[in-house]
Amino acid sequence: MILRKRFKKRLAAAWLFLFLATNFVAPCLVSAQEEAIQSASEVVVPTTTPLPEVTPTIVPEAPISTSAAELNSVPSSNLIATLIPTPADVVAKGDFDNKGNKPKMAKINFRSDESVQLALGDYKDKQPSISIFRGGEQVENLETKIEDGNLKITPQRNFKPGKYTIKVQENETKDIVMEQNFTWGVLAINTNKSIFLSGEKAYLQMAALDDSGHTLCKSSLKLEIRSAKSETTILTTQDGTIKNSETCGADNVTDNPDYFAYYDISGIGSYKLKLTNLDNGYEIEDSFEVKENVPFEIERVGATRINPFKANYTMSFKIKANRDFVGEIQETIPSSFKILNNPNNSTMEQSDNGTMITWQVDWKSGDTYELSYEYDAPDISPQFYLLGPLTIKQLNNETIFSESRQWQIAADSAETDSIMVYDTQTIVSTPKYRRWTGSWGSEASANDVNGVIKHQVLKFSPTRDEAILATLTST
Repeated sequence: MILRKRFKKRLAAAWLFLFLATNFVAPCLVSAQEEAIQSASEVVVPTTTPLPEVTPTIVPEAPISTSAAELNSVPSSNLIATLIPTPADVVAKGDFDNKGNKPKMAKINFRSDESVQLALGDYKDKQPSISIFRGGEQVENLETKIEDGNLKITPQRNFKPGKYTIKVQENETKDIVMEQNFTWGVLAINTNKSIFLSGEKAYLQMAALDDSGHTLCKSSLKLEIRSAKSETTILTTQDGTIKNSETCGADNVTDNPDYFAYYDISGIGSYKLKLTNLDNGYEIEDSFEVKENVPFEIERVGATRINPFKANYTMSFKIKANRDFVGEIQETIPSSFKILNNPNNSTMEQSDNGTMITWQVDWKSGDTYELSYEYDAPDISPQFYLLGPLTIKQLNNETIFSESRQWQIAADSAETDSIMVYDTQTIVSTPKYRRWTGSWGSEASANDVNGVIKHQVLKFSPTRDEAILATLTST
């Protein structure tokens, strides 16, 4: 009975609350809402000037140098395009047309002996403007060719390694269709033979360069070797299977490679190489061949990195003839190389492809022969050079054997010559300078400019409203 009375009392209270809410509270709320609407309508000020229409436009940011490995590690949720409304008649510079297939690269790291390729997509018939930049400067005189909708840039026998940028623009509007960073020649692999026999030990010689093309002596490298049997071997600097050369360093002279490793070969076929710089994610792919037998076994002995300012270098060949042969041995080198004396009674001939060295030989089967030449490379740093392949021809000029790859050389040295320009007075006067060539030279006064300016540097004082302009002339 007590519970029942309480239930009736609660039910009566509920009905009373509902009655009050319906008859008093709700009308008050409706009235307040109507007053708010009326108030808001009185605040709005009508205008006869239409507001400009806006369209969302994607504003591209400056490209960021990122390795392929870093890009692959970024989750898709972190890739965000920011939409900023702009007037309809304003087109952001570099605004991309979203229709059709854009030009693209299948990869962004290339060997020094490898052609850079760009698929033009729907722009293959539009003749776009294509520019290549290195270090902010446009690169001229590159050998380019378009085939089957692909742009192909062939490396010359000498070029500067490092980071490049390719830019594709519409010819008429100059709108940027595509802009991509890529590296060329920052990693290199030389093998002492281009074609091995099963059971031999391969001597793998490597070089690593930075974005400017200068030598890196302490890089963390990884080399993956996939055999003809699809067996993978991994060598690294961390575990010591890739060795750092003790002679790697600035301003030194050595024939030793900066990094090297040995690999035991088992089985014939093609062996795939993948070299990665773990510090920046750059990687290249290469290969060598293993055959059951070859008519000539060719081994190269030479430098992978040179200091062109301080020494000349020698390239040697050890060649075992597995058949009698009378004919010519030919080696092609960059035309900028100076060959010293007459190596092994050879002849030299200039061509569009470089300088060709030719030896006339008469070899007997089973014997091993040595050929060599000494070269002086131009005093340019950094630079990359391609030598070879060594080719064996009969007297009728028919090629019967050739190396399957070129030899790669990185030319680099430390800058040992520099100059310091300064002033010793607080008034306008002739600046002083001293040269550094391993030690500071005596003080001298700067001269008036009387020749073509090759280089200039302007520096402001951090404490006074002054500046010094230093210029270097061609005289």
